[in-house]
Amino acid sequence: VPWHWPIAVYLTTKHIAGGVAGGLALMALAGAPASTAVIGTAGGLALLCIAITLGLLLYDLDRPDRFFFLLIRPQWRSWIARAAWILSAFSGVFGSWWVLELASGSLVDPATVATLRPVFAVGILPLAWLTAAYTAFLFAQAEGRDLWQAGHMPAVLTAQAVGLGATALAT
Repeated sequence: VPWHWPIAVYLTTKHIAGGVAGGLALMALAGAPASTAVIGTAGGLALLCIAITLGLLLYDLDRPDRFFFLLIRPQWRSWIARAAWILSAFSGVFGSWWVLELASGSLVDPATVATLRPVFAVGILPLAWLTAAYTAFLFAQAEGRDLWQAGHMPAVLTAQAVGLGATALAT
């Protein structure tokens, strides 16, 4: 059965979100934090993309009320439940960092932001990778298509996220 359009859009939006967040986190850890304008625009794009991803996940579930159920009573062996937690954690941690960076200088002392920046970046990197790569594990668990059974699929999805994130950050 061919996939419907939400799956392709879902893969693209989560890759952009994970790639942009990972790129910004790597820049912060390298000591080259992005300007407020870059953080505002690129971070806003990442958050918009993750919101679209979550919306498409809810749409793709035949019963959207199940998403909340995945959060309050997860079956930890299921990659659907793990995905709900990964996307929620990514949204919360990256969204908090984005707000903190935008508030630097006006509402929050820049020295405090500089101190917290690497802490957030270290937390964001694994969440960005998981956001990009978990679909490989989810689809492999479903055993629906031979392509997704290949062990290299997490690396492929990670490379796609890096490419889409770098493209978004470069523009």
